[in-house]
Amino acid sequence: MKYKKISEKFFQENRINLVKELPKGSCAIIFANNVISSNADGENLFKQNSNFFYLTGIEKPNCILLLVSNYEEKIEDNFFLFIPKVGEHEKIWEGDLLTVEKSKEISGVSKVFYIENFSDIFRKISKGINSIFFDANEHPRQATMDYLTIEEQRINNFKKKFPLHKFCRLAPILSKLRSVKKDFEIEMIKKACEITTVAFRKMLTKVKKCSYEYELEAEILYEVMKKGCYRMAYTPIIASGKNALSLHYNANHSKYSKEDLILLDIGSEYANYASDITRVIPASGEFSSEQSKIYDAVLSVLKLSEKIFKVGKTTKVAFEEMTEHLQEKIFQLGLIRYKDSGDYKKYFMHGMGHHLGLDTHDDVDYNAKLSDGMVFAIEPAIYIENKNIGIRLENNFFLKNGSLINICSETPIEREEIESIINN
Repeated sequence: MKYKKISEKFFQENRINLVKELPKGSCAIIFANNVISSNADGENLFKQNSNFFYLTGIEKPNCILLLVSNYEEKIEDNFFLFIPKVGEHEKIWEGDLLTVEKSKEISGVSKVFYIENFSDIFRKISKGINSIFFDANEHPRQATMDYLTIEEQRINNFKKKFPLHKFCRLAPILSKLRSVKKDFEIEMIKKACEITTVAFRKMLTKVKKCSYEYELEAEILYEVMKKGCYRMAYTPIIASGKNALSLHYNANHSKYSKEDLILLDIGSEYANYASDITRVIPASGEFSSEQSKIYDAVLSVLKLSEKIFKVGKTTKVAFEEMTEHLQEKIFQLGLIRYKDSGDYKKYFMHGMGHHLGLDTHDDVDYNAKLSDGMVFAIEPAIYIENKNIGIRLENNFFLKNGSLINICSETPIEREEIESIINN
């Protein structure tokens, strides 16, 4: 753990809020992620299921959380955590093992058992419930598979064993709960943004000394890891010249020239909370006149965020209003002949932003009303293929007292400041 211990009260409150949303005579089952093998006996870096972490704080694989509605009078007695038993092999080969006592300390769950006890305990509980809520990945942008995922296989197994129970979706409930962040969560996102900002500032001083995209990436990763982050929130995008026209380019292997703009979409992850910041910089240390006009147009739209995002609107409506302003800017630049046509999509082909939290793209209902505690990444952009120019600017914001607060105010974004840091 590279961050200060999170109070178990945070996870207790999250579990209680979830159970209050469940109907009487029901339960919810949430699985931790599994370890994913790489090759031979290797393993990929483990990342916990966001919902499981949100409810337990546990960052170990192969665990199960069971929450029961109205099983016992005391609400905390309705919570059961199941962890793998630590064997002699694990004691010898692995450190930082998850024990029953450690699980209780981290999560605040008092009833912790080994995985091998799950079937017996659940069968006993199942006699007093009618509905079983399962957590599954329902993000609209998730990768589609031609085969059943592990979570789908688990759900099918439960359906076979308990065919007379009603099976329900947990994702909409958790999505609603996670959409509004507590003060602690916003502080973690602020910390992630702060670390990303430090890394970006230091990287700017190396632009002229480096030649390849991956060298800039290395400068960023060094600073982020040094500040106590396990990993980036996503694979960094360091896209020079025409590479910036590929929205999710992350090969980061090209040599850049002095004439290039370099788009950097970077975000560190702190205590599992993501940041997501995008900047565009001139490799030469100075924006050209043409580049400056396009840059300023994009930046002017981003600055409208604080006027447009107001409590009571929906996220969808707010993003649509910002897109209208960007469409106007694209028209003013002479890129399209008719501003009310759909031609602007040739120069702006992705969404205006997304919710941010434990996931870079938090799964939130965009038709829900904006409210205090919501966190967003907002990213207007203009891409001009025949000029190899891709300019995307992205800040992270949260709503407080009805107003939008910019978390990235210390991340250089004005052209003059970026040029000054690169050249000094």
